[in-house]
Amino acid sequence: MDIEAELNPVAISTMSPGRLRALRLQSELVEALRKTDRRVYARWGVRLGRRCVFCGVRRVRNLSSLIAAVGTFSVEEARLAVTAIRAKDVRSHVRDRSALAMHRSMSVASRIGRSTATIATALYRNPAETAPQLMMLTFGFLTGSGGLDGNGGIPDLDFQLGIGHHRSLLTHSILSGLVVETLCLGFIDLVCTIADKLPEDRDPIWDVLVSRGNALVAAASTGLSAGIAYHLGVDATLQPAAYHDLPFSMPIEGHQAVMGANAAAEGVDAMKRNNSVEV
Repeated sequence: MDIEAELNPVAISTMSPGRLRALRLQSELVEALRKTDRRVYARWGVRLGRRCVFCGVRRVRNLSSLIAAVGTFSVEEARLAVTAIRAKDVRSHVRDRSALAMHRSMSVASRIGRSTATIATALYRNPAETAPQLMMLTFGFLTGSGGLDGNGGIPDLDFQLGIGHHRSLLTHSILSGLVVETLCLGFIDLVCTIADKLPEDRDPIWDVLVSRGNALVAAASTGLSAGIAYHLGVDATLQPAAYHDLPFSMPIEGHQAVMGANAAAEGVDAMKRNNSVEV
């Protein structure tokens, strides 16, 4: 790439190395895109559409499973409570259910501990492979959530997208996670598709994306979904406010329930995908 052909020497001399590299990547990508046949784009577009449908169906399926599990648990708990009341044995019922809840909490903590140990071991044994994915997972979470305060991130892009108001259903729902994941997968697919059209003296990052892009993008998109779920969870509980583009009105508790359901659905989806991320 000949940056001097696009920019004057004074402008180049004032640019940071990161900015110059970004310009190089952009130029190489544009060059490859121009050399690619339109029929290749058409096939890529079909794959992108299929990925979008698959990601959407998977989220709906996970949400349905979550709702069914919560419903079954609630019905069973109500049945046991009624049985205890009729038998006038409420104290034993509370004790038994508390013990079960404690046991389940310890099981979850144990699983988290084992997962953390597994990641630490992988990071120690093979840092070159594990560290980039862990970094992408963390970067994705921070980008999706906006930080631990739940302000900013992907959902709050409704401020910049010209939607006209905050708390849009387009950004504060599983739709944002669906779009982000589809774009991530579509981008790496596009890079692999046009790789042979890139310049021979291309930036090394392209070869990394071709060889390890799927794993890195999977980690990044999983982190993004986890971050979006966290952001929606904060908005549904600690920072409650109404959606602004629903076709009907309902009390604030209804808005919180809808946002909370979206947070749970995106979180469950991220958790299940994380099981397949090789860290």
